[in-house]
Amino acid sequence: MGIGFYIIGLLLFGSLNTLTTKVQFQIKSVGRDGEEKYFQKPWFEAIVMFLGMTTIIFFYWYKLSKQKPTNPDALSQGLIDGEQKKPSAWKVSLYIIAPAACDLLASCLCFIGLLYTTASVWQMLRGSMIVFSAILSVIFLKRKLYAFHWVGVSLCSAAIVMVGYASMKSDNGMPEEDFSQEVMGMGLIIIGQLIQASQIILEEALLKNINADPLQIVGMEGVWGSILLVFVGMPMLYWLPGKDGGHVEDSIDTLIMIKNSTTLQAIIFFYWVSILTYNVSGMMVTQSLSGVVRCMLEAARTACIWLVDLFVFYYITPNFGEHWDNWSYLQLFGFFTLVTGTAIYSNVIQLPGFEYPVSVAPQHKVDESKFVSPSLVLMMSPNLPPKKPKTDYQSLSADHDTPTVEFYSVSVPGKDKGNRDF
Repeated sequence: MGIGFYIIGLLLFGSLNTLTTKVQFQIKSVGRDGEEKYFQKPWFEAIVMFLGMTTIIFFYWYKLSKQKPTNPDALSQGLIDGEQKKPSAWKVSLYIIAPAACDLLASCLCFIGLLYTTASVWQMLRGSMIVFSAILSVIFLKRKLYAFHWVGVSLCSAAIVMVGYASMKSDNGMPEEDFSQEVMGMGLIIIGQLIQASQIILEEALLKNINADPLQIVGMEGVWGSILLVFVGMPMLYWLPGKDGGHVEDSIDTLIMIKNSTTLQAIIFFYWVSILTYNVSGMMVTQSLSGVVRCMLEAARTACIWLVDLFVFYYITPNFGEHWDNWSYLQLFGFFTLVTGTAIYSNVIQLPGFEYPVSVAPQHKVDESKFVSPSLVLMMSPNLPPKKPKTDYQSLSADHDTPTVEFYSVSVPGKDKGNRDF
């Protein structure tokens, strides 16, 4: 299949992931108490998401079946690198528990936040992960942030503030309780992105240490996430007191509501399919195209979600989607600021007078998807900043996981080049 097919799948199903999740929260069904109510079950949404990720493990096994193993243990250990020994499947599984736990908590917080915000605001606030991942990469991975990185991070931060402020002012006439819930929802989304950034840092370290296939890692994160939720999370949520029939989330009520609504069943199934398709498309796009294209596709995905929401509200039913008002212009400006900040951060837009890292030689080009966090790939987020350069710029780094880099500056005629790296 051509790369264009995967790009269409990424945009289409990536947009539908968010939209179908929001639609599920707005569908009514009869619960265990015999009353009709909204299906607001964010933790169940996380289970469906992890089950979709789990299915990717079958694609990994299919990929292995097409390989010609160089030793009898190849099928159980994964693809043979030739230079770095593959770890056992059990070792990979153990390494993935911590990232899976981060993904579980972050996803659930974001789903809860989506209950109280629009789909477009939810998608844009997720851009805060760039800010958190950049800062955490400096602290824990000893990456180097250059001046252009800081410009991108600053613009993304300003965009998040604009989008959040526009959303609050747009709904300024709502009851105080609903307004407080919206603020809480946006806060949970941002906290979720901080945890998601932590997951990316863990995965970056994981890939460096064990050389596992990205499909295997994503699939095993799905397996662990499902296990943790089904056997630990959901029972705990059932016994803890809350507003869902006396529980934080009533799993029995969830199953009854699904049973009583064929519409809900269809949307949940379609959501599961879209998760699987989006993940596979994201992997294929990353293996074929650069992280730069990935960032632009994520911007297009956000725009698609917003346009569909507006179309549904004005041309299908006002019960779904979102309306346009005067504060939407500020949100639109925030969106363009977020796209610009992301483009500067990921080196799509180069600023005059700033220093940029580049690969040393064409023969040192490597498959980008092997050296980035799979979650970074699937969330269409830009790569983390480069490692601090070695003294010898003309050879590969000793750990062999990333080419060393040299630097150039984008100069402006008539102006001196300054040392603007941090």
